[in-house]
Amino acid sequence: MKQIIEKEIERIFSKNSIAKVKSIKKFDIGFNNDIYSINDKFIIKICKNRSKENDFKKEIIYYKLFRNEIPVPKILFVDISKKIINRCYFVYKKIEGENLYAKWHLLKGSQRKQIVKQICGILKIINNSNKKGQIDWHKKRYSKIRKLLTKITNKNILSSKLIQKTKDFVEKNHHILKEQKLGLVYWDLHFDNILIKNSKVVGFLDFEGIDIRSIDNVLDAIRRMQNYPKVYASKESEKFVKRKDYSSLLKWFEEFYPELFDFDKINNRLDWYSIEYDLSLLLRYPDNLELKKRLAKTVKWKII
Repeated sequence: MKQIIEKEIERIFSKNSIAKVKSIKKFDIGFNNDIYSINDKFIIKICKNRSKENDFKKEIIYYKLFRNEIPVPKILFVDISKKIINRCYFVYKKIEGENLYAKWHLLKGSQRKQIVKQICGILKIINNSNKKGQIDWHKKRYSKIRKLLTKITNKNILSSKLIQKTKDFVEKNHHILKEQKLGLVYWDLHFDNILIKNSKVVGFLDFEGIDIRSIDNVLDAIRRMQNYPKVYASKESEKFVKRKDYSSLLKWFEEFYPELFDFDKINNRLDWYSIEYDLSLLLRYPDNLELKKRLAKTVKWKII
């Protein structure tokens, strides 16, 4: 299989006259795509999940849209024709920077705070770039979480008591989502998707996670990263992650981007987003006890 992939990549680079392939290194990240470093100079991202091809194409669109405004990959070549290989892919020049998760533990508090300030500046550009999309945020989230609960119930993934406690939270709080401030939201914001160089943000990656949403939704990933910082870390970075190093994230985001927090019952909203996220993951990992504990904590139910 490895030899087949290498030959496909060599064929891609040869057909597009990019460079002669001398080395190939695979990154052990992501569920839906295969990502490789070529000659330590180029990155090729190949979509392996056909059901996610629309998201893959969306990422290409947003990289091109923001290429002159924020630090995103500069795409050299795109092919969605499947003529060279039977999958969609794109190639970009490798960004010279390091994963923020791998460096966060080495930074001083003042450096971390300034990086958050840079991130907030980039988020504002993304949020304000497209106001045309219109959605009913309450309707979308309420419908989604009820469908998730139905699937979870049918598959007997959670106890009836925890399911009922979750349903109680949903019915008590769904009305708070009627307040919405829409924008283009990079909702998959976590440090595994950010590159830095000398304390400067030089790369924002993985733009499949962008949609028209209520802008506070980005805080879901940030709060999860603060409370459970190892959740998003790669295997290589996980050993460096300490919870205390992430304890000020929400405070700094509120300082530099207060509009994200300017919602009635913001903590309940973030609890809602967290519940929805965990229910989605439980369908994929139904036996994961940590997920169940996390959900139970959010809905304030103690697993005995």
